Amino acid sequence: MKDSGDEEDLSNELNLLKQKIIELEKQVTEKEFQLEKSKRITQLLDSATDSVFLHDFDGNFVYLNEAAYKTRGYTKEELMNMNLHKLDAPKYEKLIDPRIKDLMEKGESIFESATICKDGSQMPVEVHSTIIEYENKPLVLSYVRDITERKKIENELISVKEQYRALFDNMGVGIAFIAPNMEILDLNGQMKEWFPNINVSKKPICYKAFNDPPREDICTYCPTYKTLKDGKIHESTTDTPVGDEIINYRVVSSPIMDEGGKVVAAIEMVEDITERKRMEEDLKRAYATFNSIFEGPENIIAFSLDNKYNYIFFNQAHSQTMKNIWGVDIEIGKNMLDYISFPEDRMKAKINYDRALSGENFIELEAYGEETLSRRYWENIYNPIQSGKSIIGLTVFCIDITERKKAEDALRKSEEKFRAIFENVQDIFFQTDIKGKIIEVSPSVENYFGIGPNELVGNQVDMLYHNPEDRKKLLNALNEKGEVTDYEITLKNSENRLIYISANVHFIFDSKNRPVGIEGALRDITERKKTEEALKLSQIRLSDAMDLAHLANWELDPYKQIFIFNDKYYSMLGTTAEDEGGYLMPVEHYIKKYVHPNDAQFIAEGMKKSLATRKLTFGAEFEHRMIRRDGEICYVAIHIKVIPSTDTQSAHIYGTVQDITDRKIVEEKLRESLEEKEMLLKEIHHRVKNNLMVISSLLNLQSQYIKDKEALDIFKESQNRAKSMALIHERLYRSTDLKKIDFGEYIHTLATDLFHTYVPDPGRVKLNMNAENLMVDINTTVPLGLIVNELITNSMKHAFPEGRKGEINVDFFKEGNEFVLIVQDNGIGFPEDLDFRNTKSLGLQLVNNLIGQIGGTFGLERSNGTKFKIKFKEKYE
Repeated sequence: MKDSGDEEDLSNELNLLKQKIIELEKQVTEKEFQLEKSKRITQLLDSATDSVFLHDFDGNFVYLNEAAYKTRGYTKEELMNMNLHKLDAPKYEKLIDPRIKDLMEKGESIFESATICKDGSQMPVEVHSTIIEYENKPLVLSYVRDITERKKIENELISVKEQYRALFDNMGVGIAFIAPNMEILDLNGQMKEWFPNINVSKKPICYKAFNDPPREDICTYCPTYKTLKDGKIHESTTDTPVGDEIINYRVVSSPIMDEGGKVVAAIEMVEDITERKRMEEDLKRAYATFNSIFEGPENIIAFSLDNKYNYIFFNQAHSQTMKNIWGVDIEIGKNMLDYISFPEDRMKAKINYDRALSGENFIELEAYGEETLSRRYWENIYNPIQSGKSIIGLTVFCIDITERKKAEDALRKSEEKFRAIFENVQDIFFQTDIKGKIIEVSPSVENYFGIGPNELVGNQVDMLYHNPEDRKKLLNALNEKGEVTDYEITLKNSENRLIYISANVHFIFDSKNRPVGIEGALRDITERKKTEEALKLSQIRLSDAMDLAHLANWELDPYKQIFIFNDKYYSMLGTTAEDEGGYLMPVEHYIKKYVHPNDAQFIAEGMKKSLATRKLTFGAEFEHRMIRRDGEICYVAIHIKVIPSTDTQSAHIYGTVQDITDRKIVEEKLRESLEEKEMLLKEIHHRVKNNLMVISSLLNLQSQYIKDKEALDIFKESQNRAKSMALIHERLYRSTDLKKIDFGEYIHTLATDLFHTYVPDPGRVKLNMNAENLMVDINTTVPLGLIVNELITNSMKHAFPEGRKGEINVDFFKEGNEFVLIVQDNGIGFPEDLDFRNTKSLGLQLVNNLIGQIGGTFGLERSNGTKFKIKFKEKYE
């Protein structure tokens, strides 16, 4: 019989064993639960389209997700062995230390940068970094998004803004934006040039700022005032006081209205027509961008050795692997064993090569490289190379199974690692079922929506949508594409404030490829949306301004030699984009079809030279004639702006075209009118000259009957004075310049005529002339001609009495900004007792009065004869 005590002990032991089994089952269940949860988080992060890095402050990686290495063209092992800081583009390297310092001070940081991909290209990124505690040490968790497309959009928006600003500032007319309270909102470059003292930031009132002195009351006749009142286009011409001048402006005011039709501002188009007005007044006064199986898949490594272990072939993947593991550059013909620096690895390799050289085909799982740095695990397939019955070498195919070998360690560490990442990312990760019930959401959701994950999990995602219809649109987009990237939706937070979101979302599929849920990442783009709206408003304002100025814009691709026109440009050509086959037009086609034949060669040669040299040969502005589709000829002014090429953008040429046909017609009429006036003025000078010559002839005829010598001299002097004036009008009649004559040439002619009149014996008195060819205004030449006449006549009559010999010198030149006239002789000299400024002589009285008339000075030197020196400045320059 069995002892009862033994039975009781056995029963106790069985119960204890049963309890241990139950506890073990619970532990296994818990580990399986944790493992499954870890797998879900891993799948979630690896499914993210954005990159996730976990690294220390020196840039050494602890973890990175699938998107991190795939988007940069690396394998996971390659990227894990690199340093984060070495991925930064050169221009961001100097920002690494300041960003680390900022991160350590604030605990988190958001910034933009650019990373270098494996192929050498640069990827612009937005980085969200935060400090987390992992395995009792601080690490950096960085969430990195590729913002290439966003940057393109931003650059395009900035380029458009710069382009429109350049057009706004350089369209050749003044533009002002005026608020309903008459406050100046903005001025273009032309307006700032006209009114340099106006500071828009000080919110000046237009009727005060545009007038000098400022007005204190509203100009009720002002077109802008009327436009702001009735919302219609008004135009007027103003006489604006600026200092001591009155400036004439043509002002066209147009309304800017909101969606409800309310006038919110007015655009003033201002043209300075002062010169035109002056011309009109003058006219009134005058006329009233190893093809083999071994080089195929990047993860297949292949090499061949001869029976002495020398390389006879290797593919690029094997060359790179040897570089990565052993730091060597391998060569054909070199012994492979010499490249392996670890003795244990070298011996192991030799044993396997010898097996293959003995004729054996086999597969080995092996590890090579330094344990802590570049050790990799491989599945190696060894095959002998046979030639006839001889084995002459071997071939090895290697498949990297490092990731598979490390999977167990990765799974063991995944729970704490991925949980730390999931709970600390700045963007929002989420999962819902197919009906919209929230299954999982990252803690960062509370930062944006004011609602914690515990309050959201289990509820419908519709509670976060501003408009529930937006979720239906998102589902339709997912049904069409399977996933969406940078999809914009509008959500609301706990306070019903709108939040603009960029979503990267895709379906979750079951084993039968049926969608069972949705997961993805959300990013707040509210500030970006505000910036985009501001840029759009700016574009609308400038577009309105261009409409009012009859402007159209164009773009030229200098590489393809193609114009890009808009609808306004085609309208100016009298055609449409539909009729022309689109908005693109080759340069050659445009010149041939729409440029006037007389201008075509100039435009074609200029375009050819500009496109060849990438420099403007026309200048920033030029004009030419166009032939519209209906055959009508019009004149256009072209304004050009060149945007040089940069590291990220090709060169482009932009510009505007303005129809100036009306202006050209007015200019032609003005030119014809001026020509008529010139002919009239010439006729007047001709008739005045004829009349003066008639007077001179009459005096000459009359003098023939005068016997008294004194009276005869008076007649002769009057005759010479008339001739001197007639000579001036003769010069003006024959001159192309109706306002000035060559006074040096005039002196030569006048002095020669006087010489023949008063000096009967040319051998006795010599006339020397040194007169420079200087142009003098008509208002000065008449009195100056009389002065020359009187002084030369005086020398010829009185300097050489009784057959005395001598010389008369006439000099006319310029010193600085003064004209100098010198008439001197070496005759008997001017009497000492006679005051030349106060004399009874009509000639000298006339000279003194005329010198005062031209604002000159009059000097006399009596040594060695007589020397009169006159200085004066040109009043009418």
